Amino acid sequence: MRRASEAGGLHRRRLERLRRAMRRCSADAFVAGRELCAYLTGFESPVVVVSQESLSLPPLNVPQLASALRELGRVAVFADGSFPGYLLEHLQGAEVSTELGRELASELMLRKERGELARVEEAGRLAAEAWELVPAKPKGRELKWLRAALTCHLLREGAELAEVEVESCRQGKPPFSVHLSVRCRGYWAEMCRVTEEVELAEAYLQARSRAVEALSPGEELVRAEGSALGELQRRLGWEWECTGSFVHGIGVLREEAPMIQADPRHAKLRLPRSASLAVGHAVLVSRGLRLRVEDTLVVRGRHLRTVTA
Repeated sequence: MRRASEAGGLHRRRLERLRRAMRRCSADAFVAGRELCAYLTGFESPVVVVSQESLSLPPLNVPQLASALRELGRVAVFADGSFPGYLLEHLQGAEVSTELGRELASELMLRKERGELARVEEAGRLAAEAWELVPAKPKGRELKWLRAALTCHLLREGAELAEVEVESCRQGKPPFSVHLSVRCRGYWAEMCRVTEEVELAEAYLQARSRAVEALSPGEELVRAEGSALGELQRRLGWEWECTGSFVHGIGVLREEAPMIQADPRHAKLRLPRSASLAVGHAVLVSRGLRLRVEDTLVVRGRHLRTVTA
């Protein structure tokens, strides 16, 4: 496999953290796709292979790469959406663990440096500014062109990538939810709002506020989930259904550690003093309405700050 030179500064520190984690769990190599390659090295490549001795960005010659990985020993694979899944099919018989790969990636991305948090904050600022352009009650031609108009605005203002979803909360009728996903300098922020004030949205906002109040550094993340669900129970009784998690990590990936629903073990994770989170990701359904109200927060020391307010 072709070796890549070790990147400098921020990327070198990430590789050092990854290798320390690999030693603790006796992993001989870590393999990931395009997203984690950029995160670890600053370069674009379909696959990155990290061992204690080397860093490789091999060409995607699947049989040759699979043969080389079999010789490395215990291999941790982070099989996210950018990972070429067909490569796993060629690794049958090798000592491969996708679970270990997910654990290593989670540990790597949970804690962020100041520069990383600043990029999440910048993406959040762009999302909040775009929301100010949303009409109070969009309809007709406004609604038809809203998605394109917001996407163009975000890209003009410096977003690297922008995705806008506009959905009806009531089977084609108002109110509408507007979901903004913005990536700036490699880091994501998300926010979701409802175009009109409705009782259910207020209940959701109160539940989300309870979740944020429970999110203090050092506390287990499951407390935030429990606080939000308890508030919904108090305000709505039994006439509601909630799918998804109220809290998940965001940064390099739109959904990253902690991911309580995807990995229940993350519920016991304690919130570090340098993290970025999306709060309000769960979808709430009640009385014919379907909505969510989401924001991105960063944790700096003991303080939590909403960057999409």
